[in-house]
Amino acid sequence: MAEAKGNGHIHARLAEKDPDAAARIHPNNLKKIIRALEVAENSGSRIMPFEHSFVQTADYEVELICLNRERQELYGRINKRVDKLIEQGLVEEVGSLINMGLTSEDVSMKGIGYKEIIGHLRGEYDISAATEMIKQNTRKYAKRQLTWFRRYDKMKWFDLSAYNDDDEAMEGIFTWLRERK
Repeated sequence: MAEAKGNGHIHARLAEKDPDAAARIHPNNLKKIIRALEVAENSGSRIMPFEHSFVQTADYEVELICLNRERQELYGRINKRVDKLIEQGLVEEVGSLINMGLTSEDVSMKGIGYKEIIGHLRGEYDISAATEMIKQNTRKYAKRQLTWFRRYDKMKWFDLSAYNDDDEAMEGIFTWLRERK
């Protein structure tokens, strides 16, 4: 229906069934629109905002921990990781998946790294540009993740850049956890 009548039509249909969900979901976010319509049409209920889906339980003692690094160090590590992925055959892996029948339309091929390599394999840009795009998109994703975690008031942040190595960082985290009891 979206292909035939457009996303706007589907979004308008959602607005009839669940106006609150339609107000939250962008008209171009077809996946979320379809999911909200499925809930509305199949169960008669409304899809709740994601932030309302958290229900605290008394069954467990939960501690929220976020590992972070200084921005420059984090970005440097991301850049090195992407270079290593390219060296270890990311281009060949994506090419092999395409040869198996996967396309850029498959969800698994829309992830960071895959979509940029697909563009390279199509001849849209060279491997250097694809690599830089992967690095940039990964850095942006990391920034979005940190923004997401900042909304949790009870999150305990550990700056891994302040430790000499992983063992020292783990000891710092375990010490903090033991002191909480």
